Amino acid sequence: MVNKPKKHILLLPAWYPTEEDPMFGLFVQNYAEMLVPEYTVTVLFYNVKAAKGREKSISVQSRNGFTEVGVHYYSNNRIARWIGMFTGMHKAFRIIKKRFGKPDLINVQILTRMAVFARIIQLRFGIPYVITEHWSRYLPEHNTYKGVMRKRLTKRLCRKSKGLSAVSQYLADAMLNAGLKHRNPYHILYNVVDTDLFKLKNNTSGREVKQILHVSCFEDKSKNLTGMLDALAALRSKRTDFKCVLAGTGDDFDMIVAYAKSKNMLDYIEFPGLISAHQVAELMHKSDFYLQTSHYETLSVVICEALCCGLPVVSTEVGAIPEIVNKNNGMLVPDNNESELVSAMDLMLDQCSEFSSDDISKSAVNLFSASAIRKRFNELYEQGLS
Repeated sequence: MVNKPKKHILLLPAWYPTEEDPMFGLFVQNYAEMLVPEYTVTVLFYNVKAAKGREKSISVQSRNGFTEVGVHYYSNNRIARWIGMFTGMHKAFRIIKKRFGKPDLINVQILTRMAVFARIIQLRFGIPYVITEHWSRYLPEHNTYKGVMRKRLTKRLCRKSKGLSAVSQYLADAMLNAGLKHRNPYHILYNVVDTDLFKLKNNTSGREVKQILHVSCFEDKSKNLTGMLDALAALRSKRTDFKCVLAGTGDDFDMIVAYAKSKNMLDYIEFPGLISAHQVAELMHKSDFYLQTSHYETLSVVICEALCCGLPVVSTEVGAIPEIVNKNNGMLVPDNNESELVSAMDLMLDQCSEFSSDDISKSAVNLFSASAIRKRFNELYEQGLS
């Protein structure tokens, strides 16, 4: 029996990891790797964080079974940057077409500018496109989706696509409320988790000092890390049998560390900085529960990873988090309510061992594993190719 050739999928992300920022849009890179068993995958990205003074260039490299093609160009001038992006993207697309073959389908990851390029390719080469959105700008609590022309253009690009998808039902509903509609229903594509890495944690019950974990991009406006530290300080006044690890880095890292120092918290709060995925998994395997205090979220990939490790979660009840956190795997508290957050953490320190890590992990793997997410992508791509 002759195997059918794999369909060629071109991912067009607005955010993608680069040497300047290896965490930016990492979930798209994870999607690409997840798709490899069933598709020929190429990623074409514009490096929005290209270093100042970097010469305009196009990079081509292989990674874990798929191909990355990057357009690298820096300019202080917005018009020059847009011209550089589109001319570079067109040149890069010609390279892809010549070396790897014409794509069968384009998957735009994050609106709006990459959908403009996808629409141009659709009109010129007849290649259909579908859209996957991650951006929280449509959420009422974020509310940064503005501009008459932008809204009109985005609506048209959505209508001309072969299908729309979002990383949570909450985000899909917000997009519908913003007028981003399609003749077909939205597909819900959760973030994919490497379940070979983020697997059932060790048994940590019975320890005198429990470990709370948070992994963050250290952006206080959305993640509310100062609020988290305030709540942890209040909890410390009640009990001392815990420590908390705040891993990661970002624009507000120095400010958050200084804030913790000003509150004399560094004897029980650790800041390991930027760490690898393997190190994140190791921390999860050594922790007793995961803590999230965001003001808004489309879907927290780190919560998905924590659940796959069997960690119960304490989180603010915002965005899409109630879609994945419930009484069987954690506790939800209202946003901006320090007393309830402190009470939930206090209770979780006493009851975390009563949650079934095995059940939490099994349920999460069924939702976020590569095979589960690939099945959802298959449905979107079948619609796009029909």
